[in-house]
Order: sequence, then C-alpha cells, then structure tokens
Amino acid sequence: RAVLVSGLTVMTAMAGMFLMGSRTFASFGVGTVLVVAIAIVGSLSVLPAVLSKLGDRVDRGRIPFLHPRGLGDWNWYLPRWLQWLPRMSREAAAVAEPAPLPEAERRVPTAV
Repeated sequence: RAVLVSGLTVMTAMAGMFLMGSRTFASFGVGTVLVVAIAIVGSLSVLPAVLSKLGDRVDRGRIPFLHPRGLGDWNWYLPRWLQWLPRMSREAAAVAEPAPLPEAERRVPTAV
C-alpha cells in the first residue's frame, strides 16, 4: 500500500510538468510518469511473486567479490576506505583549488 501511495504521489507531482507549457518539460513529465507507473506495477506484481517463489532462499544470494569474508564483515573494507579517503580528498582539493570561478565574477542584474 505504501508503494502505491508514494508512487501515485510522485506521478501527481511529475504531472505538474505538464503545466509549464514547454514541450521539453512535458516530455520529461511523460517519461517520469511512465517510469514510476512501471515501477509500481513491478513492485505490486512481480516482486511479491519472485519473493514467494524464493521463500527462505531469498537471503542466500550474495555477490562474492562484494562480501568475500561473509555478510556484515567490515573489517576488510574499513581500513581500505580510511586509507583512500584522505588521499582522494587531497587530490580533489589540489585539482579544485586553482580552478577559476567565472560565476563568482558575474553580476546579477537588478530591477530599477
């Protein structure tokens, strides 16, 4: 029921793009509404059928390279992340620091 209500809410919100009067916004609106409608149909029909077919085996499947030492074991991942994060932060700062900001020099016109 929550999937249906939230999906209809998103569809209603995206239908507001039709009020803009632009063909581009109308196209985005049609695409978004169709994607959400297909997601609702899949969530209310296909997903429960697949889950009931799997039964207790639903938790068996796992991606081998994602969790090589068992589910929930962060001991292999956390040290790598903590080594990678400061290095990437320094590299991103080194690249972004000398970049010019042309938007900062623009003046916003004001109505007189």
